[in-house]
Amino acid sequence: MTCDMDDLMKVIASETFIHLMDAEQVQFTQFVAAESLLIKNRVPFDAAYTPGTRRGEAEFTLTAYITPKLSMKISFSDLDLTDSK
Repeated sequence: MTCDMDDLMKVIASETFIHLMDAEQVQFTQFVAAESLLIKNRVPFDAAYTPGTRRGEAEFTLTAYITPKLSMKISFSDLDLTDSK
């Protein structure tokens, strides 16, 4: 399944994604809001979480699929997993 480029551009230009990409530390609720927006706009994606280890930081990754050969990957490594207000 591929996504409509206009739908993807609306998602990326949304306030949710702008705040997410502009944040110094990403909160879990922001990440979930981004996933919800992708679902609402029927943009196929994968989400992955890699917990931190002694060798590396924790990381959230969103991969949106545009065509079978084209995808967009966004990774966040400075995470705040506590409840946000």
